[in-house]
Formats: sequence, structure tokens, C-alpha cells
Amino acid sequence: MVALVTVSSSVIAEKRTAHHPHGKADNQRPFPPPSRAPLHVPGAFVQIGGQTFIRYEETLNWSSALLFCRRRYMDLANLQMVADGDLLRPITSGTEAWIGLYYDTSTRSKMWSSNLGTSIPPWLIVPMLEQSKCVGLRNAYYLAASALNCSCLQPFICFSGHTFGILRADFVVSSLTNPEEMKDQFLSEVQEVLKQILGHEQFSLKWVGFEVKKR
Repeated sequence: MVALVTVSSSVIAEKRTAHHPHGKADNQRPFPPPSRAPLHVPGAFVQIGGQTFIRYEETLNWSSALLFCRRRYMDLANLQMVADGDLLRPITSGTEAWIGLYYDTSTRSKMWSSNLGTSIPPWLIVPMLEQSKCVGLRNAYYLAASALNCSCLQPFICFSGHTFGILRADFVVSSLTNPEEMKDQFLSEVQEVLKQILGHEQFSLKWVGFEVKKR
């Protein structure tokens, strides 16, 4: 049986690398500066839950916007935890602004640059992506995602705040056991392991569901 839990944490647990839309990565830190004058003037921003989203009107290609957001904040905007897209209207316009969603050639699928999951919120309709395509968010009559060439110069949206991830934990139990009745025990065991890994860092766990695998 596989138990699924969602982790809300104030720290980034994994080592991040710079993503490039062509499938290459640069593991060196710190990141080189964007290939233009430094940006100093953030535009509109909104706070949603424990996250802040900041729009910059200066235009960069997707990779340069990613590097900038990682140096100043956390990453290009990851919208997985935004349940209501209308909350982002104050930082959107009719012009697409880069977010952290792009086409990863290594997995041939949509990915978030922050490496914090792969889910897409229901309100965000993402068009078909292909190599060299990244996603821009715009606001016409409704919020919409556009597939643009990653080399295009666009405004962009950075984000900062709590990070999260999905943990999959394997537990072997009797087939007569009801997993829902044992979820508190499962969460407690996972919490103890995370305490050993994260030390005194603060985090919380939330039960999502489970899958049963017969042996």
C-alpha cells in the first residue's frame, strides 16, 4: 500500500538547478546575471495564502527571467497552490507574462521550473506544448495560458513563500486493515523521519489519499 502525503515546508529540501527549455541544466551557483541591465523596479504584487507573486514589466526571455527570479525571490511563478485564478488578476494584463511552466524535453511533458510538483490547477487551461515552448499568463476576459517561444521577450511573474512537495511512503499492512483508520499513524511515522532530515525546520503534513498494491 502506498500512502500519499502533502508536505508544506518553509524550506526547500532539494538542490535546485537552472532549467533550460532545451533540456540542459547548469548546476553552478550563484547564477550569472541576466544579459541586460539589472532590474530594480517590481510592479504589482498579490499575496495568496503564504505566497507572494510579483510582476515585472521589463521584458526578458524565459531563461533570463528564471535566473532573475531565483536571485531575487524563489523562482518563476508556480501556480499549483493557487485555487482561485481570479486572485491573480491584479498582476496580469492582456500581455503574456512568463510563469514557471515550460516543456521539458527530457520528460516530454509540462514541468514547473521550481521542481515542486507537476500538477496544473483546474482553472489554468494550458495549450499543447512542444520543444522551445514556455508558458505566459495573460488576462483578457478570463485568465489564459499561452504557449510562446522561450526566446520571446515578455514581462514575467516571480514568486516567494512556502514550498511544498508530494511524498510517497510505502507501508506494509494486513489486507484486513482500513488505511483511513491508520492515517494518523502513517503521518506520525513520516513526521519522525522528516524531523531527522530537516532538524528544527518547521513543516506540516496533510493526508491526501492512498493506493493499495496487492502482493
